[in-house]
Amino acid sequence: MTPNPWDSLSEHFNSKKNLAEVDTDAADNILIAWPKIIEKINSWSKGKTNISFLDYGCGTGTFCEKLRQLGHQNIIGMDSSVGMIERASKNYGKDITFTRGSADNALSIKPVDVITGVMVFQFIPNIDEVLKNLTDILKPGGLFIFAVHNPETVQVSLQRGKAMFSHFEAIENVQRGLLHLGGNPISIFIRAASEYERIMSLFGIQKISEDYPRFTQKFISKYGTDLPEDVPEYMILGFKK
Repeated sequence: MTPNPWDSLSEHFNSKKNLAEVDTDAADNILIAWPKIIEKINSWSKGKTNISFLDYGCGTGTFCEKLRQLGHQNIIGMDSSVGMIERASKNYGKDITFTRGSADNALSIKPVDVITGVMVFQFIPNIDEVLKNLTDILKPGGLFIFAVHNPETVQVSLQRGKAMFSHFEAIENVQRGLLHLGGNPISIFIRAASEYERIMSLFGIQKISEDYPRFTQKFISKYGTDLPEDVPEYMILGFKK
């Protein structure tokens, strides 16, 4: 069996500690991507109660915990990595359900109101199948919101010789290559917003938002980054069923 590279990164992305001690690769998720995702969830959820969530590719479970802190109770975190799920369960398993699995396993979950994914879908080759399985368990009117790498930041990183990305066939039209995290080269699949929109439309899912939150000077001063500071790292897409 091929080792899962994310197993060895569970401590790297473990953010159950003082934020000042969190690795940059986790801090940018928390401080740059999360606020925009939470803003969209709050806007969608006005007037709604008992909202159920699936955080797909939940990693060490910190975003699930953030949802719990915001007052939500019906939360499931799913990840394919044993190491990530073990860490998530240790950190937050008392109040949140964590399960190891892929989108195939998600089909056994009761329908949910909201599906989130923070920096997961760019690592999935069979994206059509995965999004189909996930949208199948999204309730009518439900929200599907996720963050992935902004294609522009990958392109600019390659143009400027940033070491985080490598082995892309073409710099002008970035599609498939490697992302280097904690000494691990991980296959990454870069897709434009239009490609995600095309796939989701096949399943009757409509795009409702597209955001590119930028690095702040405060973040750069405190954490730094291996990515271009002047290009948004994240592309955050929201869909409604």
